[in-house]
Amino acid sequence: MLEYLADKSRRMTELEARQRLEVFEHDESVHQNTEFVANSPRRTKVVCALAKGPLTRKYICRTTGISSGHMGEVLKSMEKWYLVECRTPQLRRHLTYDLTQSGKTVLRILAALAILWENETSLTPLEQPLLDKLKEVLDDSIEASNSNEWP
Repeated sequence: MLEYLADKSRRMTELEARQRLEVFEHDESVHQNTEFVANSPRRTKVVCALAKGPLTRKYICRTTGISSGHMGEVLKSMEKWYLVECRTPQLRRHLTYDLTQSGKTVLRILAALAILWENETSLTPLEQPLLDKLKEVLDDSIEASNSNEWP
């Protein structure tokens, strides 16, 4: 998954990645949101899937390998944290979700961490535990993600 984020952020330089992480280090709400996502492989997969833009719940399930029942729980928790929003709440079916500004910020932080990790750049004491946790969470789900098509 970190490789996926790095692939999607290839144009980001190490300096740009470091600048993005400054927000993480100085904004407590960004830090909490990023940790909330990184503590769950399902939430991390949803953020990565929504990097493409608005997607239907069914498509998110299919591309992440998360069951429909679990997806409801994941999206509801992420909505409570204002990380995703339903763009079509009036529909009972074909609900479409997108990242909020906070969700996009988390995605940028995860992509920046992936770039620094890929470049083997030393991380700050605040960044390193987050990356360690993210790698641990993602390692637990790596087999599942290998069997599914990633966006």
